[in-house]
Amino acid sequence: MRTLILIIALLELAACGTYAVDRPPQISKRLAPSARAYVSVPPDGKYGRTVYTGSGAMAAQIVATAFARHFDRVEQASEPQTLDLALERAKELKAAYLIAPAILHWEDRASFWSGRSDKAELQIAVVDVTTGKTIEHAVVGGIKGWPVFRNIHPQRLLPRPVGEYVNSLF
Repeated sequence: MRTLILIIALLELAACGTYAVDRPPQISKRLAPSARAYVSVPPDGKYGRTVYTGSGAMAAQIVATAFARHFDRVEQASEPQTLDLALERAKELKAAYLIAPAILHWEDRASFWSGRSDKAELQIAVVDVTTGKTIEHAVVGGIKGWPVFRNIHPQRLLPRPVGEYVNSLF
């Protein structure tokens, strides 16, 4: 019995995922923590014919939570918007920055049975609301490691790389 528990524990440790932050070195000044930010909601992610309902709202919530640790005030959209509508709403709220996440890849697998890993990848753009220009952007994501007995959904792969990226902006 102890051997079985040890094997399961080792499989769980081996299942730890990897993550990455791909960011061109472009920011010349740090973001102002005293500013207000508006986070848009991207359309739900899809893989093939499968649409992952609610994934856009989950991605926006992860991004908003990471930025809320730094900005005085963060507002999040309640539904997906075009970039133009999000920028307009950010101006109405007198936000200095529009944070616009986009789902590039969202794949939720029954990893243990299929042998395929869950994956999530976001592009995050920081837009200066006054000028409408993107002042910072990156691609962040995670891939679950080895198949395990529990299902780890794509949204659980994002907080660490998103948080690491956001921390680098302040």
